[in-house]
Amino acid sequence: MNMRGGWRPKLARRFVLAALVVIAVSSCAGAPAGTDPASVGYVSIPGSQKLSISQLDGLDLRTGEPVSLPEGAVALNFWASWCGPCRAETPLLADIQKRFAAKCGFQIVGIDQQDSAPNARAFLRSFDVRYPNIGDPDGKVLLQVPSAVRPRFIPSTVFLAPDHTVTGVFFGELRAASVRTALNTALGRDCIT
Repeated sequence: MNMRGGWRPKLARRFVLAALVVIAVSSCAGAPAGTDPASVGYVSIPGSQKLSISQLDGLDLRTGEPVSLPEGAVALNFWASWCGPCRAETPLLADIQKRFAAKCGFQIVGIDQQDSAPNARAFLRSFDVRYPNIGDPDGKVLLQVPSAVRPRFIPSTVFLAPDHTVTGVFFGELRAASVRTALNTALGRDCIT
């Protein structure tokens, strides 16, 4: 059989194509479901693990002002302007921040990954995002998250209680029921309806 146009190069191309499809699908898929059926992709972190985040530093993409870990419960949302599921969840996050943050005592902080600052700023403007967002093109802010709960793909959201212990992580695109459940868990009470 002629090896130049034979079955081996075709098989190799099919294998590479299949591998690329698996990589593309897995980058948008959620992690195994956690304990809450309303939160597919949500993994609850037992209090006994005591994972916490003590530092978060960067500059806000919109204002250029320093951003640090705010007081109270926090949702750290990891995103990028080129990410389709990120585009889908951002209006929900902006709405929840606007309607409930002051009333319930939490703050959403966005962390833009693997992106250019101009694209990230345009993304934030297009969705009228008012919560702080840190640019993290080199992954230094990401490394401030404990490795056990560090997002491996975007979108991912890490939820912190008011003492900044990690209460859960949502891997994948947030839905209304998911973010409501996760934030109420972080707050320790039902505040977001």
